[in-house]
Amino acid sequence: MEKKVSTTAEIRSHIKACAKLKKSAMETFEEVHNIYGDQQPSYRTVSRWLKKFKDERESVKDDVRSGRPKTPQRKFNNKVWMTKHGKRPVIAKRCQSTKKILYAIFFDREGVVLQFPIPEKKSVTGKMYKYKILHKLKQQYKKKRPKTGIKGIFLLHDNAPAHKSKLVTDFLSKEGVIVIPHPAYSPDLSPCDFFSIHKT
Repeated sequence: MEKKVSTTAEIRSHIKACAKLKKSAMETFEEVHNIYGDQQPSYRTVSRWLKKFKDERESVKDDVRSGRPKTPQRKFNNKVWMTKHGKRPVIAKRCQSTKKILYAIFFDREGVVLQFPIPEKKSVTGKMYKYKILHKLKQQYKKKRPKTGIKGIFLLHDNAPAHKSKLVTDFLSKEGVIVIPHPAYSPDLSPCDFFSIHKT
């Protein structure tokens, strides 16, 4: 027997009729399968719609959903009236915005100590953090504290792989930097919070 070509609404109407006859989900699924063959929805879908109709739903259509329409509107919006020999107007295209720059910034209670721009298309590795960033920080503290330099400062940074690498932890330990433990999944202090730490 040739299977009937059907629409979604038609199949849902059949499920609705089964709901009126108080048939079970399995009975309804088998009946739909026998009538519509490969076009029938899954058992889960049949069961879901059967429950909706038993809960007194009447419409077999999908609920209206908010959000972006499925059909792209850009080409439609770009349509213009033109004369036979007229030239199509130039349509403005969105330009690439200004590129963002990632910084490694260090603060103490007096303000910003170091701002280090991360090179474009580079990620912060343990090697970069030690030889580029922490080395620069060490130089800054040598100017601020000629006698002790970076030794004895308290450093709070998160648990990023670069910060936890052996290369970095060994360097900080050797330089006498005291690393403040940072609990896992704990948010970093906001830069403005550092300025609320008053001098003692």
